Amino acid sequence: MQEEENQINNACLLMALEYLRKYRTYFHIAQSYGISESIANGWIEDALIKHSDFRKIKSY
Repeated sequence: MQEEENQINNACLLMALEYLRKYRTYFHIAQSYGISESIANGWIEDALIKHSDFRKIKSY
């Protein structure tokens, strides 16, 4: 179970990096990993939200 979670986490990280670095669309990333576009979108956004460099700055 832990190994499967690590593989998913690694895939999420790779997808986020492809999205940021190569400007690939969610559709094309999803096709590469054999998942739906909405799943790719969720995984990528979750990976980015979890990283402190990509958190939205609070405005008052």
